[in-house]
Amino acid sequence: MIDNLAQAAELHLAQSPDRAHDAIAKAERRSHQLEVLNEVGAFIGAARSLTDILQVALAGGLRTVGASEGSIMLFNQATLELEFQAWIVQGLFVDDKLHRRLHLGEGIAGIVVETGTPYI
Repeated sequence: MIDNLAQAAELHLAQSPDRAHDAIAKAERRSHQLEVLNEVGAFIGAARSLTDILQVALAGGLRTVGASEGSIMLFNQATLELEFQAWIVQGLFVDDKLHRRLHLGEGIAGIVVETGTPYI
């Protein structure tokens, strides 16, 4: 049975190498995503603060999509502002943020929160 499956797989690959290449690339991307998720999950269990968790989650997310900059903001219902909780610029964590808070309607993130509509 296994020989028949292997032969069938070889025949299928020979007939459609582009599809096989796409399937392999997709599997590799998925494997990388799962590795990052596993790393983040392992760290969360040992994290001491929400900030630590958010920084690791942000770094993992950026690595997964191949980006070097990004941030995580949380909405403070008491002040009605978005507060930066984790921020990475050029691959490095930023401690001194120029804008620690955004008002509703301020910037893309503030508009998204205010309107509830994604910005694409």
